[in-house]
Amino acid sequence: MTESSNAALANNVEKRKDKKGEVAEVVAWYFEEKAKALLKKRTEWEANEKRCMKEGQKTTALRQVDHEDILETLDYDTLHMAYDP
Repeated sequence: MTESSNAALANNVEKRKDKKGEVAEVVAWYFEEKAKALLKKRTEWEANEKRCMKEGQKTTALRQVDHEDILETLDYDTLHMAYDP
């Protein structure tokens, strides 16, 4: 009787080890996938940041040119009349 209960106990221990192993594999897979997704998102953000920095310089230059063109085409009297109540 003692031998059979020891065998049953050993069998239960093995089953629990198997379950823990399966759970550990699932947890490891989950965190690997999460790490991959975060790495992908980070590289996308970095690429987007670089692209925005390049485009930001272009748009700043365009804004400066547009601003200068506007000031050249409008004279003081036109602006004064536009803001005169």
